[in-house]
Amino acid sequence: MDYNKLAELIFPEIKDTIKDLEELFPERNLPKGAYVTRFAPSPTGYMHIGGLYAAMISSKLAKQTGGIFTFV
Repeated sequence: MDYNKLAELIFPEIKDTIKDLEELFPERNLPKGAYVTRFAPSPTGYMHIGGLYAAMISSKLAKQTGGIFTFV
């Protein structure tokens, strides 16, 4: 099966190459073993205790490893 042809059939409007995407997201200069974490809020828009807990854990983990925490 030719996956390139299948992708062109499913997503004809996407013309970006891997190189284009790499330019959008440059390589980070992080120490070995650093975690990159993020928190994306609930699609319903309401913050709940579980989401807050997950964000706090992700933030602490990123800080402890010298990584990055992002709030999306």
